[in-house]
Amino acid sequence: MPRSGRMPPGAQGALVSLDRDGAVKAMVGGKDYVSSIYNRATQAVRQPGSAFKLSCILPRSKPGTSPRISIVDEPVTIDGWSPRNDPRRNSGAVSLRTAFAYSLNTVAAKLGQEVGFTTVADMARRFGITTTVNTHPSMVLGTSEVRVIDMTRAFASVASKGVAVTPMASPA
Repeated sequence: MPRSGRMPPGAQGALVSLDRDGAVKAMVGGKDYVSSIYNRATQAVRQPGSAFKLSCILPRSKPGTSPRISIVDEPVTIDGWSPRNDPRRNSGAVSLRTAFAYSLNTVAAKLGQEVGFTTVADMARRFGITTTVNTHPSMVLGTSEVRVIDMTRAFASVASKGVAVTPMASPA
């Protein structure tokens, strides 16, 4: 396979695909098990970035509430920290669905402050994050390190209607 000009030599990657019952559909822990038995899908930790915003939205989305609930995307400052959205503009009133789809940092920060950063960390653990999750305001932007398999597990749990899943070997 040709190497991309932007890929550094020796670069590795990871991928995990889970079914909503937790069955592992695919897992890649690196490019060559013979040269490195380190499984980047289950062992390596990285900052998840905006994927972590799921843990901010879920505590606000109680059973029976609509993802169309409105929240105002506006400048916010929490303990001297002022997150900004990527395009450096605010959209005013938006739905939770829109805020998640467009990865609005200010909305994630407001939600974290509203429900409590400890609640956000507890939600992340409830959905399968096994690493330590800090409770600083910036945590809503995915600054705590997680494993790829744990983040995938969190999203599979949402697909399973909020029931936490445990990764397992997929039946043949």
